[in-house]
Amino acid sequence: MRLIDIHPEHERQVQFLIRGAVVCCTLCVLAWAVWPQSSAMGLAVHTVSDNASQISSLNTQAPKEIRQSEFDATLWYAPKPVVQATSVPTPTTKVQLELLAISSTISQTDDGSMACLVYDPADDVVRTMRLGDEVHGYRVSIIDQTGMTLIGDRKARIRLDLDDGGAG
Repeated sequence: MRLIDIHPEHERQVQFLIRGAVVCCTLCVLAWAVWPQSSAMGLAVHTVSDNASQISSLNTQAPKEIRQSEFDATLWYAPKPVVQATSVPTPTTKVQLELLAISSTISQTDDGSMACLVYDPADDVVRTMRLGDEVHGYRVSIIDQTGMTLIGDRKARIRLDLDDGGAG
């Protein structure tokens, strides 16, 4: 497979030029690898006899102690993730319920527990409520002869009485 279409008459000349370029590059790399670099860069080359006093003073110094803590540097700064506080929204609308009736005969069970009829204007429905039933996050905790008490999840209390029409 050929990458470039070359006229057959020029193919031999192109191969000769490519081989020549490869040989020249190889010779340059070899010369660079063998040639002394310090003199080529203009650096002074010192022999041991020139620096004999410096070398002897280096040999008399105690070896430096390497501690593990020197390698514990952070390589990059990773900021801590930002945590945004979220709050549970509190209900802004007040629960409006109207107590219509309290009776022990409304209940379907014969255990004698009391039940009450409550009008919920938010849903426009009349509910039959018993102890433990929930409506709008409030649980029925007390039903007595005069009214009922609802307790919310944050211990908020709503008392509905029969004599005032039951408006919460």
